[in-house]
Amino acid sequence: MSGIKRFLVLLLFGMLFSAGNSCSASVERLPQVKVQKQARNIKVLCFSADWAAPCKKVQADLEKLSQENQSVSVETVNVDDPNNETLLKKYDICPVPTLVFLDDNKQVISYSIGYPGTSTLNKEIDLLLNAKNQFAKYHLPSATRHIQ
Repeated sequence: MSGIKRFLVLLLFGMLFSAGNSCSASVERLPQVKVQKQARNIKVLCFSADWAAPCKKVQADLEKLSQENQSVSVETVNVDDPNNETLLKKYDICPVPTLVFLDDNKQVISYSIGYPGTSTLNKEIDLLLNAKNQFAKYHLPSATRHIQ
């Protein structure tokens, strides 16, 4: 990658995590979660914004996935709605879209930041529904994925 391209990518990445907010998204804040047993149902909290194209893509994928699989329910949380401020703080949400996967006991079992793509999202759901003593994987997209 040329020096100018690298500079622009780093500049844009920095802007994503510092523009007008106190986002603390980093690899360190997303520890691996060991899935102890199979989840019978998964609730996906989809933190998104109406103006973000990746959010629209992930919402369409999640809607289709929840229609095809009765074990998956989806709740969309608009990050621009002031009534959702408590949830945003509770789950430390910064970039959108961010998906928070909850098990039957409403415990967080995985996160996905950015638009992971249809096949990766399907694999994540399958892993969480069928996991036995496996580690959930986190999808930390590249800076360019957020710029779509």
